[in-house]
Amino acid sequence: MALATVISQYISFAACAVFAVKKVSYFKLDKEDLRSQKKIIFESFRLGIPIALQNSMIAISMMVLPIAYIFGETIIRYSTGKWKDKVIK
Repeated sequence: MALATVISQYISFAACAVFAVKKVSYFKLDKEDLRSQKKIIFESFRLGIPIALQNSMIAISMMVLPIAYIFGETIIRYSTGKWKDKVIK
């Protein structure tokens, strides 16, 4: 039954795409539209690379935080230098 749903969705998409390309001028493509535009590509990378780095930093911190939560006080003590208080006492 799920296969029939998937097939009908593909058929529906194909019919809508054919209708859109034939009837709506917005979807008609020229040869110029298919050429790569270097300015747009470079602008996308200029904006995308910092965003990707920021998202990866957030993802890494989300993986590290549960570990810090498990070890809790021990990690905080070692990261702030307070471990010396426990050793010296």
